[in-house]
Amino acid sequence: MKNPKSINICLALLLAVSFTLTITLADATAKDNVVFKYGVIGKKAEEESNVFAVKDSVIMYSSELIKINFSLNKGKSLYLIWQSPQGNHTLLNLPTIQPTTKEPDNFHATNWFVLDERTGTELLYIVAANKKLKSIEKLFQELSNAAAASMDNINEKIAEELAELQDSDRFSSRKGLLPKRAVKPVESGAVFRGGKVEEDALLEEVSGSGVALKIIRIVHKARNE
Repeated sequence: MKNPKSINICLALLLAVSFTLTITLADATAKDNVVFKYGVIGKKAEEESNVFAVKDSVIMYSSELIKINFSLNKGKSLYLIWQSPQGNHTLLNLPTIQPTTKEPDNFHATNWFVLDERTGTELLYIVAANKKLKSIEKLFQELSNAAAASMDNINEKIAEELAELQDSDRFSSRKGLLPKRAVKPVESGAVFRGGKVEEDALLEEVSGSGVALKIIRIVHKARNE
């Protein structure tokens, strides 16, 4: 029969190893976690003091203005990608990377930009990642230098990269969006239920493992519709 002390020592060692593995896995998961907050804000050209929150599937009209506010956790990068109704893509920001030496949740905002006369469904992709998305960056670099004849092909490749992010196991298959539990409201100067919203408001928080993604559809109509 084994010595009870030996059995106790073995059990203690097993528990210690199990605890160490749990801590290591938890640290790895935390390091892989990507969190960003955002607010997409709109305003009418003729009523610049009347700003409003731009939600998914909102109807907006030509000449109205939009800006995007965001913050993200440290050591991550974030991309704002606009897809026009014609399938053309624009990188609205230089990829924002939060240095690991700074505190999380540093605030960033784009300038106001205007919806032009081309109508249809516009898509805004807000993509945050725990490392640079080099393939997407390379495609936008190619797009900026491309001849007109090559642009359609490059835009198709960008669309494929974005679709691949949506199809990842990290995301829900329903409409290609993050599971609802990964998106939550943020109270940051915003008043909901039809009230006004601040220009610098952050309205929702999105999180994911490795990559976090939010897609906002804007139904763009002509002013006389």
